[in-house]
Amino acid sequence: MNIFGYNRIMIVGNNGSGKSFLAKKLALIAELPLVHLDIEFWRPNWGMPSKDEWKKGNMELILKKMDY
Repeated sequence: MNIFGYNRIMIVGNNGSGKSFLAKKLALIAELPLVHLDIEFWRPNWGMPSKDEWKKGNMELILKKMDY
């Protein structure tokens, strides 16, 4: 049961500010899936996806992780 009433929470901040720590704790407490966009975005050797690849990947990610 999601105690916050939200199905998504976005966390933004500088490097080393504790975003991942906070996200892990919130995901556990709120019973929400945790998605790290850095992991989804970057390709091997820090390659970047094309705009179309990123859009397609985002849609697949949303549908998969958010149970839509």
